Amino acid sequence: MPPRKPSPAPEATRARILDAAMRCVERSGATGMTMEDVAAESGMVRKTVYLTFGNRNALLDAVLKQRVGINVEQVRQIVAACKTLDEAIVKGCIRHLQLLRKDKVLVSIIENAHGTDAERFLGGPASPVLGMMLTIWQEAFATARARGELRTDLDDTEIALWLRGVLNQLLIRKDLPAAAQEDLLRKFVLPALRPSATAKEQR
Repeated sequence: MPPRKPSPAPEATRARILDAAMRCVERSGATGMTMEDVAAESGMVRKTVYLTFGNRNALLDAVLKQRVGINVEQVRQIVAACKTLDEAIVKGCIRHLQLLRKDKVLVSIIENAHGTDAERFLGGPASPVLGMMLTIWQEAFATARARGELRTDLDDTEIALWLRGVLNQLLIRKDLPAAAQEDLLRKFVLPALRPSATAKEQR
């Protein structure tokens, strides 16, 4: 049976279902969450849940997007308060990883994202996560370029894509404490973004 096509719903209805879905994922994990559980948790009939989100994967994607958005705003504020790009990269990335790891709902969905729309949400070429990364970094990149702290041969999207890959790699390295993660960022990420890296590549 093809998935139901979601219909426009009042924002309050969507929010109520999303909150219920987050509680279900936190309690039972992403694999254990069912539309029936969400309906019961939200106090709505199952038909309303389906009409609002269409299917289970679409609901999980909506939960994922909301959780990522909350974390992104926290990281953006940290990055905006930093005085140099080096400080912003290190503090921003470390805090991003901390928030991702402690968010049980987010971790559960990510760990079960293979082969689903959530996987494309996280890492595909049109991933909304890329737009969220740009929300964090664009202002910092512009300021850093004006101060001569950042390579001018790379655009914001290229850097955001690369940082997304770095974060994905560090996220799966659960054996690395924050100090070791920071050391890797300072040794490999920061030198690659500095203007001196361009000169070395042109030799």
